[in-house]
Amino acid sequence: AGNRGLAVMGLLGGGGYLVAGYSYAGGGAGSGQVGFSWDLGTTAAGLGLFLLTAVWHELGHAAALARSGYPPGGIGAGVLFVIPVLFADVTAVGALPRAGRIRVDVSGTIFQLGLGGAFMALASLNIFAPAMTLAASSALLAISWSLFPFIRSDGYWLLCDLLELVDLDRPPSKPISKRLRVFLVGYQLTNAAFLLMIGVFFPWRIIALLLGVAHRFGISQNSPAAKWLAVAAGVVFLGVMGIGITQRIVILVRSAWAVAKGPPGGLQPR
Repeated sequence: AGNRGLAVMGLLGGGGYLVAGYSYAGGGAGSGQVGFSWDLGTTAAGLGLFLLTAVWHELGHAAALARSGYPPGGIGAGVLFVIPVLFADVTAVGALPRAGRIRVDVSGTIFQLGLGGAFMALASLNIFAPAMTLAASSALLAISWSLFPFIRSDGYWLLCDLLELVDLDRPPSKPISKRLRVFLVGYQLTNAAFLLMIGVFFPWRIIALLLGVAHRFGISQNSPAAKWLAVAAGVVFLGVMGIGITQRIVILVRSAWAVAKGPPGGLQPR
């Protein structure tokens, strides 16, 4: 997972998505064949391939850390915004210089982009196109989600390392410049607003999505099974996601207030 290897993998992955886009637009082999299919077998195969890209993503983080001379931990699973996620234990990344930390931050995304692009290129050639398209499209969504700086994922830690801050949710432990102070206050308040929006709108979108998927598999949205699915989704959200969102909003607002007043250690002039 050196710089050259990451660059090659990123270019190949991006190229795969571009080739598929060209094919989908009607300009190449497989024109008009790249698309989704919701039958059970195709969906299972597509999700299985997507899971492979997620594991490959975490192996990318681990490989970058190992290349820097530190052994990575294992790969585990957790829940982020009621969404199941995988994670690699790269705790030792804190011992790396800034460039090494940034390499670990981006390696997972580039690994997943490379494999997702390969799947999309295969789909454009009509090789298991529906399953490959589902896997590659899901991988691209996962990459975009992981790079979003308001969740504690790759984009969040990348921004931390670019700004040389340990944590974006709390006041910095060292003096910071005026520009960085303004940015940090804006980031924290925007993050709090984003979380509030998620808390208000996300439950309804999750319920609608689950009901839509159930309908695809022949379950009526007015059936008892669909109604219980909606109730279960609401309970999970309120019990798991709502409490966590509220706690983080409080932390962000308090931190923004503290940063706006100025850190105890002083303020750099620039």
